[in-house]
Amino acid sequence: MLVACLGAFAAYLPITTATVSLGAISRATGADTSSLQWVTSALVLPMAAFILSFGLFGDLFGRKRIFVLGLLTCALGGGVSVLAGAFSGPTAVHILWAGLAIAGTGAAALIPSTLAIISHAEPDPRHRSHLIGAWAMSLVVALVAGVYIGAGLLIVAPWKWVFAPAVVLALLAACLGWRLLEESNAREGRRIDWPGQLTALAGMAGLVYGVIEGGSAGWGSAYAIAGLAIGAAGLTAFVAVESRTPAPMLPLKLFRHPTFAAASAASVLAMFSFIGLAFLLSLYFGDVKELDALGVADRLVALFGACALASRIAGHLMKRFDSRLVLLAGQVIAALGCLSLVQIDFGTSLGGADWRMAVVGAGMGLVLPSMTASAVNSVPHHVVGAASAGINAIRQLGGAIGPAVFGVLLTTWATSNLGRRLRQLGPAGQQVLTAVQRLGATPVARQLAANHAHSPVLGAFSASQTSALHRCALVAATAYALGAVICTLTHARQIRSAKKVTW
Repeated sequence: MLVACLGAFAAYLPITTATVSLGAISRATGADTSSLQWVTSALVLPMAAFILSFGLFGDLFGRKRIFVLGLLTCALGGGVSVLAGAFSGPTAVHILWAGLAIAGTGAAALIPSTLAIISHAEPDPRHRSHLIGAWAMSLVVALVAGVYIGAGLLIVAPWKWVFAPAVVLALLAACLGWRLLEESNAREGRRIDWPGQLTALAGMAGLVYGVIEGGSAGWGSAYAIAGLAIGAAGLTAFVAVESRTPAPMLPLKLFRHPTFAAASAASVLAMFSFIGLAFLLSLYFGDVKELDALGVADRLVALFGACALASRIAGHLMKRFDSRLVLLAGQVIAALGCLSLVQIDFGTSLGGADWRMAVVGAGMGLVLPSMTASAVNSVPHHVVGAASAGINAIRQLGGAIGPAVFGVLLTTWATSNLGRRLRQLGPAGQQVLTAVQRLGATPVARQLAANHAHSPVLGAFSASQTSALHRCALVAATAYALGAVICTLTHARQIRSAKKVTW
């Protein structure tokens, strides 16, 4: 259990070390919002694309082997990310993307293998729910630790070193796992599904690429259209392939079970909102509130810290209550927290922002372990590996799309609002608007702030960013509420039909 949680911790640590470093990366390399979106998506996208395959590989070749392989791959990706700091400009950003993509691939091996290791160690569903709660808490604790590790290192060292601790941790966990873990597998009826893997990868990568390109280059651009078309075709082909192959990577009959289907819908909507909001809030506190890396960390810890605490509490709640009830409560709390973020403005105190983010984090802390437990406990033991890989792949897909979609929404709404406000300021505002259209909003705002000039113009920047954040918070609240409605209706339908799924 301890080794599995350490592996899960290593998988998630780079997410927030990268998130809290976005401002420093942008200042050092000149990266725009579109490039920064890929810093997060380059890490999370491979996690979504390869989790299903590594869940299958663990069943076939042994969970311990895949666990250690995943940790070594994470260490390699972290090393490449550190190496990116030796370069400058777009080259550094591109190498960083590659390193994070490698680390994300390693994390994809760790998530299903750690869950399968726990399931093998504790076959009783009731006790396993408690252990899954501890496993989910290790994920969120990694997010909290990543915030402070990244912020602390940025004070004393260049941004590249924020990725070094993950390398050390992954190598340590690999050594412990190789010595201490017991090997297990579940080869019955399982075989490698290359068509499923290729179509899943094409669908997910195309979808995220199309969304990011659509926001930066326009939805009518050839790259955006091509990306979205490839994504739609890939996901359609994936469903067709998986419905016909005798040994699918993701058995589609899993979705015939109402609990698994509802947990899947809740997971993609919840991660879409949570990771997307974390991305936006990091930019907001850095660019609008003008906080340094440690200041941003102090704010984000309210979000991730509350999530860690609530995920631990969720493990105890699931011993007394049905995990589906805990899942529903978490979605409602998170939705209310997102709605409260609409009341934030430039004059809101940092404490006023903290408690609102803590409510969102507490709701998500209840969602994370309960949606995993609901999915895994709803299926027979011999398909637990496929179920755990499936629910985590779907969850990571939401996490990959979140920063892409919210980044597009933020840029679109903030730019539109900014243009209107600058025109109202007369010639000075029009001059700044021309610079924004040529260079981008963020570089111009930083230059004005450095020169302490045009305070009405800086006010227009702050107001436009805050307005866009409000709209994005409403989108996140809607996503959480939709997940709650789906879970409620699905549970009610299951009670009425009492339909059994044949495996």
